[in-house]
Amino acid sequence: TRAALLAAFGHRPFSLHAAAAIGVTRERVRGAERLGVIQHLRRGMYAVSAPETSPAWLSAAATAVAISGAAVSHLSAAAMHALPAPVTRTSLQHVTQRDGRTRMVGHVRIHSCPLPETHIVSLADVPVTTEERTAVDLARTFSLPEGLICLDRVMRRDIERSGPPCVDIRFAARQPDLVQAARDRIAKVLADVASLRGAQRAMRALSLADPASESPLESQSRGVVLSRGIPPPICGAPVLGANGVTYWADMLWEDQRVIGECDGASKYTTPDVLWREKLRQESLEQAGWRVGRWTYADIQGNAAPLIVRLRRALARR
Repeated sequence: TRAALLAAFGHRPFSLHAAAAIGVTRERVRGAERLGVIQHLRRGMYAVSAPETSPAWLSAAATAVAISGAAVSHLSAAAMHALPAPVTRTSLQHVTQRDGRTRMVGHVRIHSCPLPETHIVSLADVPVTTEERTAVDLARTFSLPEGLICLDRVMRRDIERSGPPCVDIRFAARQPDLVQAARDRIAKVLADVASLRGAQRAMRALSLADPASESPLESQSRGVVLSRGIPPPICGAPVLGANGVTYWADMLWEDQRVIGECDGASKYTTPDVLWREKLRQESLEQAGWRVGRWTYADIQGNAAPLIVRLRRALARR
């Protein structure tokens, strides 16, 4: 039973009717459920159990498949698109439908709001909001720092797909025409939901989105400093060190000769990497740049100490 269902559906949600169409009867489906071979997602909807933990969005996928005109959305859609998204403490999943009322079905929140067909794409035979709509929904829902995480990445992916072939994405993401085209594609989606709650917040976030940002930490950090009144930095900028080597800075305040570096947990994995970073910083400082560094811990909760350090660095001449 498992082999037949896996061959037909993979780990995607399926209905009893769909199972019967490939010769797997209702009784065999329920027997497989009792053995733990498949999962019961919601009434009439199942999925073959994954070898490890099944994706959290499966319940949202089952709900979207069961509701005509609905699509997996928000954080659940971000997971299906493999897009970075804000970290939350809830296991809540999300689906958006065109009609009806906003409600909860188990751990799935069903949003009711405009959902044009152009905002939906099929992933693994499951209707999901497009990358652009997903980024807009998250920017409507979360504050500026969290909203930039997905917007930055969607714009960067857009440029990777539409930009000149064989051009380093770090350079392509800094070309004004490509950046504007990517922003316009998201703006078109945002215009379709301009009447929704949070749309103004999303518009502001989109105006500040930057595809040159290379990581969620960089995007969120930029949102934090911008929301505290720090001037906008240049993202992903090439900087010439005193040794003649060109380095790439996470953020740059050119007039003030200040570089901002976001240090993720996996950035320095070996002593060799740490040594090269030390030499890099020394070369930049010898070239007249001041380098400020921070981690996730510095932007979570009370970011005041980081903001004070940045303001002092930017005020120096």
